[in-house]
Amino acid sequence: MSVWTKRLSALSINILLLAGIMVFMLLLMEGGARLFGVNKVYGFHQFIQPSRVLHNELIPNAVSRYISEQGEFDVDIRINSMGLRDQEYTLDKPEGVYRILVLGDSPVVGIEVPGEETFPNQMEQLLNQDNPGRFEVLNGGMQGYSPILYYLFLKEKGLDFNPDLVLINFSVTDVTDDYDHAKRARFDEEGMPVSVTKDVQLEDQVSFVPFKQFLRNNSVLYHFIRDRYHRFQYEMKTEEAKIIGDEQTTNAPANSEESEIDLALATHLAHLAGKDLREDFFAIFNETFLPEEESAWQQTLVWLRGIHQLCLQNGIAISLIPVPQPNQVSTEEWKEGKQLWGFDADHMITSPHFQGRLKAFCEQERIPFINPLPRFREVSLQKQLFYPYDGHFNKEGHRVMAEHILDALTTRHIFPQN
Repeated sequence: MSVWTKRLSALSINILLLAGIMVFMLLLMEGGARLFGVNKVYGFHQFIQPSRVLHNELIPNAVSRYISEQGEFDVDIRINSMGLRDQEYTLDKPEGVYRILVLGDSPVVGIEVPGEETFPNQMEQLLNQDNPGRFEVLNGGMQGYSPILYYLFLKEKGLDFNPDLVLINFSVTDVTDDYDHAKRARFDEEGMPVSVTKDVQLEDQVSFVPFKQFLRNNSVLYHFIRDRYHRFQYEMKTEEAKIIGDEQTTNAPANSEESEIDLALATHLAHLAGKDLREDFFAIFNETFLPEEESAWQQTLVWLRGIHQLCLQNGIAISLIPVPQPNQVSTEEWKEGKQLWGFDADHMITSPHFQGRLKAFCEQERIPFINPLPRFREVSLQKQLFYPYDGHFNKEGHRVMAEHILDALTTRHIFPQN
């Protein structure tokens, strides 16, 4: 055996020994994390799969759990055979049934509460109290969706459910997410989307995702490190934004109506400093926008018009609902979470421009507009409607959403009168 062969053999043994030690240390750390009570945060990623048309979609028949590290919720998640976070329905609508399809992102899919407590499910329960089996309310929500994907979902899947009514729940993240999704979209000759795919090729994901998925599903340590890393990243960005915001506030002109408004929203403006709606969804509450931001807004309205046209062509009623942001509702909502986002604990957004712009759009397009914000502000005086850290609806928030939507649909005669 030559000297080089011996050296290579020794090197191979050392590498294997080092790899073994590393694996042992990781297993030791994993055991320590479990022993000392570090909870695994089951992420939503375990229920989704890449889609060639819809970017991501729920995995049919997936079953697992979604756990808050802060102890706010521990929820069993079940996806039905049609890829909806809902009970089983037949694709063909039963005779005599009025079917509602609810579109939206995280507030609709509601993974922070059990399936029966999501507001689409609570709507169905309330509607069927006096008319058992008369109504079906399908939860078409998906984490991270926005109007460009609401349009594609309705076109590719939703119309097959033959709904009588489509409810579009518009979140504060929708314009920002639309801008991001549009970068990955393909369009037809009329400029309407035909697909939204991932940055990477789906074929490349197949070989990589299973290993990452294994860590997500089985490793407490993976979630602990990942969570701390993302918190550190965001805290650094927040501090940078605050410094820039403080400088802008210091240099702002005094004794003007505009500067008084800026000072009243100082914390909010600091968070937005150096950013715009294409990057930071909180900018949606701004009164004015850069031309590029306005262009992003207008593009989102194009997708909403596309949804409206699909509904008109298929004889489907439609309503649009802006989802209340917790720090629009009360200073007492989302106390813990908004501090992580760089806001003061008592910060509240009073700007009416988000809901106002959507209302003006609906009036122009003759789309019924339902605004739950006043109802949320009223009820929030007596009970908490959002999780303090996570910021999504809790059970009571979903209940208020369901009741308000049903009241509006009934009083405005959007439902069939019989």
